[in-house]
Amino acid sequence: AVLWIALAAMMAGTAEAFGTSLLHHAPCRRQVVANPRPLLQDLRPAALKRVKGAAVGMAMMGEGREKMPLATLTKKTEWSMAIALDDGAELAVTACFQEDEGYEPPQGPLVVKNSSYVQGGLWKLGEDPAKEGFDKAGLWIWGLFEEPKYPFIFFELQITKEISTSKGSIAPQVLYAEAKVTRDRERGVSLTDGKLTVKKSTKMQADLIGLSEAIISESIPCGTFSLRQIS
Repeated sequence: AVLWIALAAMMAGTAEAFGTSLLHHAPCRRQVVANPRPLLQDLRPAALKRVKGAAVGMAMMGEGREKMPLATLTKKTEWSMAIALDDGAELAVTACFQEDEGYEPPQGPLVVKNSSYVQGGLWKLGEDPAKEGFDKAGLWIWGLFEEPKYPFIFFELQITKEISTSKGSIAPQVLYAEAKVTRDRERGVSLTDGKLTVKKSTKMQADLIGLSEAIISESIPCGTFSLRQIS
């Protein structure tokens, strides 16, 4: 009887201790984070994140800029023109070649912006002046001539008022520009650095006794220029 009483007392104590433990150890509530922070921060530029395709994204990161549209000799493309004259003057203007439809070779007005010293004239594509007189039309038609048609561009720039320089001054006059034209499927039209000339006219006697005169025009180098696409 004493043994049963002792066992009953031990079982009651164990049950009381177990109940107390359950009261003091309630289950913990899980904390939910609405916007979990990434372990590694994305350091890519915002423009790169918007690009679809890893190859395109890496190309943009390498170039560091948006891809320019194809350059054309139309009003859709603007060019930055840097002019360096031999007399010491340096000018920077924005230019746009506008094409008149229905002309062969292509030609039209050259519009010059943001300059009070320079105005545009006419532009025209043409052949290499050193090979003038050689007709390539038949060779292009039959596919026997690989050089692109009209590989040169010629245009006029009008100096509208006198320009003071360290070497003196430049009087108002017409400058004649010439550059080579190249074409690329990815970039469109490109213009190489070109040369500027002025025309000097000289009167000479056309006969031995001086009864008639002839005017001879000569092109004299006067500077250089470069054109770069800006839009």
